[in-house]
Amino acid sequence: MEGNSEIEALINLVDDEDESIYFQVREKLMSYGTDAVPYLEKAWETKSFGEDFRKRIEVIIHDIQFKDVREGLKKWIEGGGRDLLTGVLLINKHQYPELDVMNIRAQLLDIAAIIKSSFHENMSDMQKISFLNKGLYVHFGFKGDNENYYSPKNSILSDVLERKKGNPLLLSILYIEVGRMLGLNIVGVNLPRHFVVGLKKEKVERYFSPFNRGTLLSVEDLHAYLKKLNLPIEDQFIEECSNLDIIKRVLLNLINSYMKQKNREKQEEVNKLYELFS
Repeated sequence: MEGNSEIEALINLVDDEDESIYFQVREKLMSYGTDAVPYLEKAWETKSFGEDFRKRIEVIIHDIQFKDVREGLKKWIEGGGRDLLTGVLLINKHQYPELDVMNIRAQLLDIAAIIKSSFHENMSDMQKISFLNKGLYVHFGFKGDNENYYSPKNSILSDVLERKKGNPLLLSILYIEVGRMLGLNIVGVNLPRHFVVGLKKEKVERYFSPFNRGTLLSVEDLHAYLKKLNLPIEDQFIEECSNLDIIKRVLLNLINSYMKQKNREKQEEVNKLYELFS
């Protein structure tokens, strides 16, 4: 790490007893963005200024990393949310700021490559989906988490990949991304309370439930489900939804999870991310 004398000088002022000086130092350090984080982490490990100093360093690091995620998500939204995985990984970095995003992308590519190795020539899309289901749910062992359904881990892609389980939305995102790598046009379907996916040609032709091992669903199944919830049968519930809609729903799920955990700090931060969509 090449030295930056100004950052290092500012860090030495972090534990100043004058709060006004501390806040000025904090704002200046935050202006450096993530470039300041390695210096702050080194200071936390090596300097012996006491517990208050360390706590202030931790707050500054957290605020820099949250600002980085927020600005990244804002830019993604303004760009129309073209790449779903980018949006998902930005949310992932809120939980794990040091996340190796290239490693996550590589894991998905590896999953797709192993499934594709079973393909043969002239396969139909439905045959490919049969292999996709076998690969995800039998070979790799992904499943819906019914035991801890509202755990925040079920809404974080890196946790889903590690634990091999998640909620309907994150398993659908996994299904969409791996399906795309296999040449399938899998899209999200914003069914209330239970996100599903669809195979799209000119329009959505077949529906699947990634939470239930890729079970094939009919339009009638979706209509019956909506009636059971006393909801109107509207196109918005059974047609393709946007990547922006998917990420909004990921954030809403996280807000709900943190609310159930009574984790007010996390809930408020995710609320700030969700507000970017308004």
